Amino acid sequence: PTFTFTVDGVDSGAIARRLAERNIFVWSGYYYAWEPASVLGLREGPGAVRIGLSHYNSAAEVDGLVAALDEVCR
Repeated sequence: PTFTFTVDGVDSGAIARRLAERNIFVWSGYYYAWEPASVLGLREGPGAVRIGLSHYNSAAEVDGLVAALDEVCR
């Protein structure tokens, strides 16, 4: 499962960098999806944050991600 999001007023690249400082690695930008970015209104900005989870991630890792997102997206 992958989810993509933006936060009003917060640069997606900054979110990715702040998460990386916490050893949580995500992607930011357009992901070679220029046309979908256009449809979603993301072309004029820094893109979006993309997070991929898998069955290998533990519940504790997901909880840590949610807590880190709460901190870095303020």
